[in-house]
Amino acid sequence: MNSKADYQVSSQAIDVKHLQYAWSGNESLTLDIPEFSLSVGERCFLLGSSGSGKSTLLRLLSGLLIPSAGSINILNQNLAAMSVRARDRFRAHQIGFIFQQFNLIPYLSILDNLEVSAKLNKLSDKTFRARASELLTRLSVAENLWRRRADQLSVGQQQRVAIARAMIHHPPLLIADEPTSALDEDARDAFMQLLLNDLTESDTTILFVSHDRQLISHFNRCESMNELNQALAIPDTTEASA
Repeated sequence: MNSKADYQVSSQAIDVKHLQYAWSGNESLTLDIPEFSLSVGERCFLLGSSGSGKSTLLRLLSGLLIPSAGSINILNQNLAAMSVRARDRFRAHQIGFIFQQFNLIPYLSILDNLEVSAKLNKLSDKTFRARASELLTRLSVAENLWRRRADQLSVGQQQRVAIARAMIHHPPLLIADEPTSALDEDARDAFMQLLLNDLTESDTTILFVSHDRQLISHFNRCESMNELNQALAIPDTTEASA
């Protein structure tokens, strides 16, 4: 199995060219992005309103969808050229994904949800326990909740667990889809501090999608889906009046 270092032979963590995507049965494009790239270690804030194609883009970047046209290279790997199994394995090891809908396993406890990701990445029990304790404590998840089932948690608690799960193995690439939407201001600030500290200690690249402009200052680059996605351009159909 390839290690994380094996994939990072390129200076580009994300390299997208001539990307197009249309949902099945829909003639019009949802996404049309001529070019987009992130260097290894870069922190990018992506502004994306509802309907801008941001969630579709993130699913494409993580290999959950395959483009209709164009290329996507993640850590120098062409996702479309991989088998479904290889993409799943690559995503589990190389990408930390904070889903907007959390995607926790409802019948597992907080610790068990984190352990699924830890075992996929072959973390030792000692490393897992230390990392889980660090993340959950810093995200203000009370220790008496760690054995509670995910479906018994509040929305804000579920979001914190989803964040911890995505970060448990120090992934080379972290993709976050509205990760602070269910957090109050104190929890949001604690998460951002944790995230920035983690990034400082590694070469993790982050693509952080949000509509919360107050967070932009934490990042060294800001992009907008309205500018990236040419499919959003509205053609000028105005006719000259007589």
